[in-house]
Amino acid sequence: MKYEIAELGDLTVKYPVDCGNAPKKLVLKDFHVAIAAQNIEFVSENLHDESTWHIVGKLEIRGKEEIIPTISKIYQDVASLEIDQIITHGKITSINGTISFHNKEKLAFCHIHIFNNASKTAKIKETTSYLIHL
Repeated sequence: MKYEIAELGDLTVKYPVDCGNAPKKLVLKDFHVAIAAQNIEFVSENLHDESTWHIVGKLEIRGKEEIIPTISKIYQDVASLEIDQIITHGKITSINGTISFHNKEKLAFCHIHIFNNASKTAKIKETTSYLIHL
């Protein structure tokens, strides 16, 4: 698989070149780059107001207004985001990879996102996350 590398200030992003082949792949790539870059406006625009986020074994958060501060806290000070795969099928999607922080910690992730519908303008309604500190 071919990857592209982008430098966004002090954030390095590596992602599969085929991210543009399906509209939701591009949305997911951009959404996760926005999380890593702390672009809260973009994150908020792509979450459904009644979103839920379940971090397996840790917590469950309900509502966009509760999710956004948690995302900001967990993904604070990201140095690099490496996306390995993005899979989409209708309104169900998955993305996995690794995040490195400036303090040298690493976090492997797999997020399963369910959009509120299958349209191009759909919002993320449910997320189940598997996070592993490396």
